[in-house]
Amino acid sequence: MTEHLFACYILAVYILFVKLPESRFLRQLQPDFQTHVTLADEGYFTLGYSVVRGEESYVWNGLKRGGDQRHPVFLFQHTLSGFGIFEAEGKIQHVPTGNAFCAGIPGPHLYRNSPDCKVWTFFWIMARHPYMVSRLINRSNLVGAVIESGVDSPVIRSATALFFELGEGTDKYDAEAALIRWMLELERLAFRERHPEKERECLLQRTKSQVLARIERFIAVDELAHEHGMSRSNFTHHFLRVTGLSPAAFIRDLRLREAIRLMGVRTLSVKEIAAQTGFANTNHLCKCFRARFQISPGVYRRSFH
Repeated sequence: MTEHLFACYILAVYILFVKLPESRFLRQLQPDFQTHVTLADEGYFTLGYSVVRGEESYVWNGLKRGGDQRHPVFLFQHTLSGFGIFEAEGKIQHVPTGNAFCAGIPGPHLYRNSPDCKVWTFFWIMARHPYMVSRLINRSNLVGAVIESGVDSPVIRSATALFFELGEGTDKYDAEAALIRWMLELERLAFRERHPEKERECLLQRTKSQVLARIERFIAVDELAHEHGMSRSNFTHHFLRVTGLSPAAFIRDLRLREAIRLMGVRTLSVKEIAAQTGFANTNHLCKCFRARFQISPGVYRRSFH
């Protein structure tokens, strides 16, 4: 067993049986620890843990690091103690303990240490994975942003798990699966920050009640917008901002779910179900049903009821 694998084994035993918190586990790594993992589909990710002191010169400019704009790299850097400075889009932001910044490389950003912080400790993940980067790089509240990512958050727990996917002989698919799980937790965090849960649930529940109260007839977005005291355009933008969904798609899904419920009533024909759920006719229901579930209402009914 190599020295690196033996160290990972000891750390794994410690965290599993002594229940060492993830943040303390990360601090067990040696300063300037770094490792590189090749993935199955021509991708890779690199992990590192660093300790930077205030008197040291630590500066990274995202436009002077090389790289290919056609194949960008995604960077996530989480502060374990102290703080660093992240500059993007004309804003200078502190990255304190329990926070992280995200950036695309190459990209118009700069991050550095501060002489006002005696010791800044952090870990980072740098990934080049075509599928993952294409999903994360366009999220405006991630790239170029500082986000809160406490040590007990799913994002940090899944990031910690990546350290257990390293070493010689690591299965590339297991490593990639761990990276994707981390990506999904990061996306979940970004979604919740962009769409606060309480406001989101209130708006969804109110809209759901409005639609179900008159499910048998077609309800245009304009009608809901009027009831919310907004124009169609303003309501659509508001609904999308708060929920991450378009109001038209949400209404259509409510109708389809109600149609599925009614398919359990064997005495109702598909035509009658369409009429009772606000679809213009049977063809309209079938078209929407197939587009959403890739199966016709008739086949669905025979298969599941």
